[in-house]
Amino acid sequence: MQKNRKTRTFDLATLVALHAGIGSAVGVAIGSILVFLNSGGLRDLIIASGDPIVPLVVLYATLASIYAMIEISLAMFPFANRE
Repeated sequence: MQKNRKTRTFDLATLVALHAGIGSAVGVAIGSILVFLNSGGLRDLIIASGDPIVPLVVLYATLASIYAMIEISLAMFPFANRE
């Protein structure tokens, strides 16, 4: 019985990690599209800043974490009513 519980925990951790990676990739892709298309003058603002790396890191980290959390939440829906 103990082995089954460890396997289930590992499977759940793998599921969460997989979905977090997918969500992060989606967030980075959306951030790249926003910068590439110069949405709202975003690319111009980033280029005009003194250190353009900082705004890019903030943009990508924010979008990656938001979309990773959304993806993890969607992955956990089937387990919400299970006891």
